Amino acid sequence: MRIGYTKTELNLAVAVFGILVIAFGHGLSWYEQILPDLYLVEKALAKGTTVYSTQTELEVVDTPAVVETPQEAILEQPDTIEDKIRRVFGSEADNALKIAQCESQMNPDVIGDTHLTYVKDGATYGDSIGLFQIRTFVNRPDRELLKDADFNIGYAKKMFDAQGWHPWTCKRVIIK
Repeated sequence: MRIGYTKTELNLAVAVFGILVIAFGHGLSWYEQILPDLYLVEKALAKGTTVYSTQTELEVVDTPAVVETPQEAILEQPDTIEDKIRRVFGSEADNALKIAQCESQMNPDVIGDTHLTYVKDGATYGDSIGLFQIRTFVNRPDRELLKDADFNIGYAKKMFDAQGWHPWTCKRVIIK
């Protein structure tokens, strides 16, 4: 899936619109004016040449016939939370999904363990934030970062790599 239009497609749309305006503006029948010009426009766009209409001139400059979607654009497609967890956790994705489901019902906005909060130097700590319900401590990322689903998933993966599933109360759903 790609986003947007290629330069060729945009130029073709502008050319077709111009031909329609010319043809209908002068009372000509569509089959007398539009069909021959559409063929010329399409052929010229494929070559990146100048297009001549019977009424006006349309210029097409350096338009490739085939435009591939860059890999970066494919990677920028919106992913579901499940897709993101699967990509980050790899072979442990099924277990990570079970943990996230148990901890937050896959809701990145959940704030839990509020009964465990405390204040130190004006900041609140002790509650758990986001998909993986990561506990806020003095030496951990701040709560605003943990509210971001991508950051929460990445930080949960770092915790998992260091400690396995032991930091999570919901480890019981995967460790029998």
